[in-house]
This record gives sequence, C-alpha cells and structure tokens, in this order.
Amino acid sequence: MSKLLNFDEESNSKSQKKLVFNEFYREPLTMLEVSNELNIFRANICRYVDEWEKRGLIRLVVKRKCTISGYPFVGAYTTNPEYFPEDNQLTFDFII
Repeated sequence: MSKLLNFDEESNSKSQKKLVFNEFYREPLTMLEVSNELNIFRANICRYVDEWEKRGLIRLVVKRKCTISGYPFVGAYTTNPEYFPEDNQLTFDFII
C-alpha cells in the first residue's frame, strides 16, 4: 500500500512542477503570486525554482513590488526564454 502512496505523491509532484513551470512561462511572476494562483505551497515552488536555476531553465527577470504581499523588492521569475535578460558579461578571447 505504501508503494502506491509514494507513486501517487511522485505523480502529484510532477503534476505540480508542470503547473508551476507553465505559470512562470506565461509571464514573469513572483513565487508568492504563483503560489496564490495555483494554490501550491510556496516552499514547493521555492524548491522547484532552485532546481530549475541550477539547470538554467528559469531566470530572475526583475525585482518589483509583489501584487500579493506588497513587499517592494521581490524577484519575478520566468521560464520563457523570450523574457530572459540579455547577458551583459564581458568575454575575452585569450590567445595562448
């Protein structure tokens, strides 16, 4: 019986991940905005964002005021490459 529960929990987690990914794809949002929209714990969303940042699948687009909490400097993230900020790092070609 416990194997079935674990399977259901894993399936639910994958489903949640897909919903969260798609919500961030729609437009840049804060984690709290996504949490509020999808009724998913913010802790889960934080974990997904951390995982996706390490894999390069999500980017911080802007710091702005959160529409839910009203906090003035909150990160808005996106999974949509069209919204990814330009890379402004200098590159150097070294000749050895």
